[in-house]
Amino acid sequence: MVFSVASARVSPVTEDVREDPPKRIPLSQRTPKSTLGEPELEDSVGGITAIPHTGTIPKIKPEAAADEHTISANVIEQPLEEDTVEDYTATPTLRYSKWVPRRYGSLAVMQVPFWTGVVMSHFQPLHLLLFVLWLIGYLCFYATGRWLRSGRSITYWRPTETYIAITVILAVVLLGVEPTYLEWAILFMPLILIAALESIRKRKRTLLVRTTTVIAAGMTLMVSYDTGLGFVRAPILFPWLQHTPTAPNEILATSPNGQVSGYLWAFIVTIWVTAYFWTQITFVRAIVARERIRFYRTATVIVHAAATCFAFLFAIFSLVGWFHVAFWVLATLRSWLVPLAIDRLENPAIRPFYTYVMEALAIALLLLTLLFI
Repeated sequence: MVFSVASARVSPVTEDVREDPPKRIPLSQRTPKSTLGEPELEDSVGGITAIPHTGTIPKIKPEAAADEHTISANVIEQPLEEDTVEDYTATPTLRYSKWVPRRYGSLAVMQVPFWTGVVMSHFQPLHLLLFVLWLIGYLCFYATGRWLRSGRSITYWRPTETYIAITVILAVVLLGVEPTYLEWAILFMPLILIAALESIRKRKRTLLVRTTTVIAAGMTLMVSYDTGLGFVRAPILFPWLQHTPTAPNEILATSPNGQVSGYLWAFIVTIWVTAYFWTQITFVRAIVARERIRFYRTATVIVHAAATCFAFLFAIFSLVGWFHVAFWVLATLRSWLVPLAIDRLENPAIRPFYTYVMEALAIALLLLTLLFI
């Protein structure tokens, strides 16, 4: 009876795994062994309380039990996308990147057009609330895009829901103070929908997404300019958009040559500021891209040359000055020579530094040739 109980403890699975089953010995001759690998007990005796000696039983692992048609559990648990690999509590840098973009060039695209419109008009206290809404709205766009591209992962939901809540609150406050902003919100909606659809399709940083982002950033120049003038919109052809019949001429922005003023001049500046940031899409890729490098280097020269031709046409009709044409000539030469020069750098890590310095100087020269000379 005792032998039958001891033999019942041996699992059938274990017997299949062992190649050489242990020999059965009487209980009176067995010596108890520790399950933790401790030395044998010399003064122990056999009996029903003795630990049965069943041999060395190998530990069965899930991987060993899987046959050639079975996928290991470790393989199944691995995420398929790069965005879902990151853990929210992994590192401070990782947590920071989920709240704020790590590409600082996008911050320049977001701020330069807005404050250019403020300089061209007059600063109003409403500009501060508008800028905070634009800043939080951009961060909401960034976080929501990552959340959608990750397949609505819970990892990216916390920044998304936080920015959405703050954006909604600020938008309600701004529309309560000035309902005229609803007219501008209608123009932004198609751009937001295009970017959202691209994110749902998990198309990260495509040309279409970058283009819609640059256009939206350029439109903030007109919004801030309209805010500085108090939404007068006197030169506009549509009377239903004119909230004030006339505006004093001294508050209207004027081109350096004095040929264009008011909203038309603000619209021309918006075109060229937006065009510059759009050409930088291919220029930056020509510097930092690891694939299709020849394509981007050819494309950036072509788009800069095309912008130079259009600037020449604008200058013929006195819509911009000839200094602005010279700026685009220099920008075209930069798009051709700088990628070649950067290849000669011994340390590739300093490429971002040169990129940021060149961008800061180029933006300053762009605004100088548009607004002052």
